[in-house]
Amino acid sequence: MDFTIVMFSWIVAIAIAIIILCFMASKMCEVASLKGYDPAKKHIFAICIWLGIFGYFYVLALPDLKLRKLLGEKEESENFDKESKNDSSPQNKVTVLENGDWKCPFCGAQNPANDKRCYCGYKRV
Repeated sequence: MDFTIVMFSWIVAIAIAIIILCFMASKMCEVASLKGYDPAKKHIFAICIWLGIFGYFYVLALPDLKLRKLLGEKEESENFDKESKNDSSPQNKVTVLENGDWKCPFCGAQNPANDKRCYCGYKRV
């Protein structure tokens, strides 16, 4: 084969690889913006260009900020409801069983002695 044909085919292959890399990096920037990250910051694009497929995995592993914010607000309201269960009224007293385990006054679940919180959210005082 002629050297110029081989060289030309390598240049075309590298150009196609760079185009695919830039396309995938821009798609990963879109994924990051859907997860709540600022699209104006180009660090995601740079990471995907420099690391290739490992950069794509990095973007996919980023935590979802929008979902975290939504769940955080929901958890705060749930924590308020669960803490209101922990008032000192006589009906909220924990029943301690013979083996040291305790019974939740709200759901009736039996919990190990070393657990301070029931799976329903009740906190043993």
